[in-house]
Amino acid sequence: MIVLLGLLWPALLGVLLARSLGRGLPAPMQVFLSLPLGLGAISCSLFVQLETGLPALVFELLVALAAGAVCWRVGTPPCVKPAIKGSLDIWIGVGLAVTLAASLYRFRIVIFEAPQGAWDAWQIWNMHARFLATPYWRDMFSSEIPWTHGDYPLLLPGSIARLWSLTGRQDLDASHLVAFLFTFATIGLLGSAVSALKGRAQGMLAALFLAATPFFIVQGASQCADIPLSFFLLAVVALAAFEEGVLLAGLCAAMAAWTKNEGLLLVAVVAPIRTLALCLSRGVRGASAPTVRFLAGLAPLLAIVLFMRFALAPPNDHIGGRPLAALVSQATDFQRWKLVLLAVPRGIRRLGGLPVGVPVLLLIYGVLAGLEAKCDRLTLWTGSATLAALLAGYCVVCVVQPRDIYWQIDTALYRLLMQLWPAAIFLVFIAVRPLRPTA
Repeated sequence: MIVLLGLLWPALLGVLLARSLGRGLPAPMQVFLSLPLGLGAISCSLFVQLETGLPALVFELLVALAAGAVCWRVGTPPCVKPAIKGSLDIWIGVGLAVTLAASLYRFRIVIFEAPQGAWDAWQIWNMHARFLATPYWRDMFSSEIPWTHGDYPLLLPGSIARLWSLTGRQDLDASHLVAFLFTFATIGLLGSAVSALKGRAQGMLAALFLAATPFFIVQGASQCADIPLSFFLLAVVALAAFEEGVLLAGLCAAMAAWTKNEGLLLVAVVAPIRTLALCLSRGVRGASAPTVRFLAGLAPLLAIVLFMRFALAPPNDHIGGRPLAALVSQATDFQRWKLVLLAVPRGIRRLGGLPVGVPVLLLIYGVLAGLEAKCDRLTLWTGSATLAALLAGYCVVCVVQPRDIYWQIDTALYRLLMQLWPAAIFLVFIAVRPLRPTA
């Protein structure tokens, strides 16, 4: 397909970004990080072009030259070697291969049945891509069409529209391919990160848990932004375990904010949580260098996100533009809180789309494996606090939003939980003992 040729350029950009900003990270992690980073880069370049008139290719070439210069001057240190294969790895690998094949088939069926994507895909994300591909792209922010949510960030539609400009044709192949890449790159990033830290068997088993979550595959094929957001959230949490990944963690946090409004909440909670955790474990002096590197990765793209959000986008219809009295009234409504707080554990228990919720199966596995005494506690507690803060924030927004609370829970709960699910699997595998000692 022509769209595959158009994908070569963002793939190159992503490889250069992953290798220059993530020097020393395991090679498989760099591979799975590269394409989502490249798609994020071309979506930013398209927005810069639309706003300034500077051709997107100029911005992309500057990024490529800068990243390439870093790779050439500094070089790449040796990556972490994976654990030696054993019989257990082979059996888990076979199970993972079968599960991935079934997931690919399921993904294809969902795309075939709904080529335009789910309701939110064609009403918001793919609609925004069509706006960005025209000279009338600013009409996307008009209050005359509030159902398209003009305040939503532009990574997903921007990457699709930029692929259209690279290939010279507007078709559904671009949105299908972007959805596919984010879905299976998330599985790959999870498996490769756990493999580097806990051994190959654990990495493949973690990837199997995610690939075996039917709703994750269906949500990925829906062409909405929840799975791309879950990728960047997983990247932020996982990269915290690698000293070499601090810059990339900051960039991925900014890309999460460029993907969905929930990403702005991630930026708001992860920076202070990381800083506080580092100060408690290393002291203020020891925390300063990684904090500066994280903010350096975060700041450039976050500036673009905030410009779009405050200079162009309309107020958010959940909170923005509403009287304070209305927000306070709903925030203090005990019945709304009761409904939400009862729905969350029920949703977690049923999450996944299997007869038994996949989190229940993961919990059973964690109990059987047992906690590891020497696990990376800094990564574990930082990641857990981040997910807890995000979940609390989601609950607050659900309570104060103006729509019918029952409808909001029914339509949004599983999508919101799925955003957190890959990172949650990563944290469980960080905490528990490996199936066997790694080589």
